[in-house]
Amino acid sequence: MGEAPSGRPARILFLTNTLGTGGAERQIALTVANLDPARFEPVVCCLFLGGAYLEEVRSSGVEALALGLPKRLGSAVMGARRTVRDLEPDLVHTSMFEANLAGRLAVRRAKVPVVSHATNVYDDSTRFEETPVAGWKLRGAQQVERWSARVSHAEIVAVGEAVADSAARYLGLPRE
Repeated sequence: MGEAPSGRPARILFLTNTLGTGGAERQIALTVANLDPARFEPVVCCLFLGGAYLEEVRSSGVEALALGLPKRLGSAVMGARRTVRDLEPDLVHTSMFEANLAGRLAVRRAKVPVVSHATNVYDDSTRFEETPVAGWKLRGAQQVERWSARVSHAEIVAVGEAVADSAARYLGLPRE
């Protein structure tokens, strides 16, 4: 990818929950600021709040939206569908749980390819020590994530080997 069929730069919608102070958010800000504008037209969309990196993204010359939606999956899916319809991206890049699900579901009707960014080890128990989550809720989230990855034909990109191994186990997808 590097050019849309029309000859214009490929529009990539970076769909995320927020641009707060986390590592995934920082990675989005760095990535979009360093894409070749002759080949790519990035647009960042935060489903919920903007956050600390929103202005940094905008100051790099990249369009950035903060939808301010309530943090509910139904709202996220509807907001993502509307954004995909309005922006007509050539590719949707998702990051974080709600944005992964909403983005994958939004592209099904639009027939747009989707790449989901895996940034954390899914199945490490230390991940839930600060914010305990009930087992039934984790299993439900896993089932929905597995389903959305399959039906959207999402490509999953991991930040490292341990994350890739974990994502393959968690999502029930081949390691490659």
